[in-house]
Amino acid sequence: MIQLLRAAAAVFTAAGLLALAANESQANPTQTPGASVRPSTANFKDMVLAVCISRYQQGQAAADAASSANALVEWTRYDAETSPDEINRMVNRFLGRQYRNPLGEQGGPVAEFNLLKCLDLYHSRELDALTKRVVLPDIRPNRQNR
Repeated sequence: MIQLLRAAAAVFTAAGLLALAANESQANPTQTPGASVRPSTANFKDMVLAVCISRYQQGQAAADAASSANALVEWTRYDAETSPDEINRMVNRFLGRQYRNPLGEQGGPVAEFNLLKCLDLYHSRELDALTKRVVLPDIRPNRQNR
């Protein structure tokens, strides 16, 4: 009997979530990514993070990160001649770092901490310096460089 009640609760919960999702999709059928109004400096850093994530992921996650990086190109004003090579070198350098497990777990699977490496890149002085050097001023009046 308890199992039957749990199953019924799960069905009602799933039905409620589906109804909420249906209502949300009807209320907001299509939305534009926030990147379309963010400053180029923010989009550039987000683009580099997406490139980094696409490099270590596989399958759908890698494809989504790569397509997100490509979309960010459309909303970012930057020197597209030299910066791709610099981005690639920087991403490769950060992903090549050897991080040790801070929890000190012995005998378990070795963690590569690739997302942490990408986050370290995102927050690095190196990326800040590259951003300042290659991002061009925004030309739309509603966008401000940060």
